[in-house]
Amino acid sequence: MMQFESRRDVCYNRFRNMSEDDAFLTPIRERPDDDGPRLIYADYLDDRGDLRGTFIRLQCAKARLNDDDPRRIVLGEQEFYLLEAYRHLWTANFRGLTSAEEFQRGFVESVNLEARVFLLRSEELFRLAPIRHIRLLDAGGLIRQIASSPDLARLAELTIGMQHMGERLARALAESPHLENLRILRLPRNRLGDAGVAALAGSGSFANLKHLDLRENVIGDLGARNLASSRGFEQLESLDLPMNQIGFPGLEALAGSNRLQHLTSLALGLNQVGTPRSPIESGDRGEPRLTHLDLSDNNVNPFSIGSLISVPSLRGLNSLDLNRNLMGNAGVEILAGAPFLATLRNVSLNSNNIRDEGARAIARSAYISGLEELDLRFNPIGEAGAQALLESANLRPLKYLGVAYLELSPQTRRALQARFGTRLKT
Repeated sequence: MMQFESRRDVCYNRFRNMSEDDAFLTPIRERPDDDGPRLIYADYLDDRGDLRGTFIRLQCAKARLNDDDPRRIVLGEQEFYLLEAYRHLWTANFRGLTSAEEFQRGFVESVNLEARVFLLRSEELFRLAPIRHIRLLDAGGLIRQIASSPDLARLAELTIGMQHMGERLARALAESPHLENLRILRLPRNRLGDAGVAALAGSGSFANLKHLDLRENVIGDLGARNLASSRGFEQLESLDLPMNQIGFPGLEALAGSNRLQHLTSLALGLNQVGTPRSPIESGDRGEPRLTHLDLSDNNVNPFSIGSLISVPSLRGLNSLDLNRNLMGNAGVEILAGAPFLATLRNVSLNSNNIRDEGARAIARSAYISGLEELDLRFNPIGEAGAQALLESANLRPLKYLGVAYLELSPQTRRALQARFGTRLKT
C-alpha cells in the first residue's frame, strides 16, 4: 500500500498544474503498453466510487490470460455487462469524431476514423485516449497527406481496407517515415497487385511489423516472391494472403524464404495452390519454420497433395487447414501415408468428398498418433468409416473429432459419443 501511495504521489506532484484526470491519463498515453499507469488510475477511480476503475482492472486482468484460460469466460461476462451499462458514457467524448470504438485494457484503443477527420483533429483524438489502432475510412485522395503525418508513429496497428487505391496506396505507405512502430498492418481489398506488393516489400518502413494482412489484392506468384525476398518484413510472424491468385510456386517461395525467419503462420485460403502452373524459381530453400498453414479452398487434389507434402520447408507444421478442397479418398490416402503428417496436431479436412475408404486410410495411418484435432465434417463418411475411426488406437490423443452425424446410425453416434465424449464435434 505504501508503494502505491508513493507512486500515486509522484503522479500528483508531476501533474499538479493539470486536471486530476489528465494527470493520470498522460502517463497512460505515453506508456500505452504498461499496465502500471492504468491500474494507478483504476485505484483513483475506485476511491471516487467510479465503476470505470473496476472495468480497467478487469480488462487488464483478462488481457494477461491465455486464450484457453477458463477465467476468461467469467471476466468476459463481467466485461459485457459493464460495457452494456456504461459504454454510452465512456465513449461520450468520441461522438462526432470516431465510430466503432473498441476498449482494450480499460480504454478506447481502436476506432474507425475518416481520413479528413484524422488530418484535422488527430491531436484531439490522441488526447482523449491511448489510441493504438485506426481503421481509416475514405482515404482516397488524402493518402499522401495521411502517410506524411507524424501522428502515425503513435499507432501499433493500421487498417485501410476496401478502398481500391491500388499501387498508389502501397507507394504512399512505403515512403512514409512514420510507420516504424506498426506491429500490424491490414490492407484488405485494395487491388494492390504485384506492383503494389513490390513497393511494400522494397520499403524500410515496416521493420517492426509482426502481422501483415493483404487479402483480396490480386496478388500472384511474383508478388509472393517479392514478399519472400523482402528485407523489410524480416520480423513478420504471420502473413494473411487469402483470396489472391497465388499458386504452388508462390507457396514454395514464402515457405522457404530465408528472409522471413520469424514467419510461423501463413494463410493462403482461396488461392490457386492446387492448380498446376508453370514454376517460378523461388530461390531460397529455408529451414522449416511454419507451424500453421491455411490452404482452404485451393483446389488441392490427389495430384497436387503429393507435391505439397514433399516441400521440405513445410515439414514441421503443427496445423494444416485443407477445408473445402478436392482431396477425395485418393488424396487422403496419400496424406495419411506420408511422414509429413507426423508433426501435425490439428488437421482440417471438412468438405473434401471423403468417404469410408478415406476414413479407413486415416484410421490406419502410422503417423496420426500426435493428432489432437481432426475435422472430417461435411464428408459422406458412413458406418464403415466411422467404425474404423472408433477402433483406431492411434486416435486416442484426440481432443476434437468432427464427423457428419447425418450419415450415421444412432448406435454409431452413441459409440462416438462414448469414446470421444465432449471432444466430439458434429
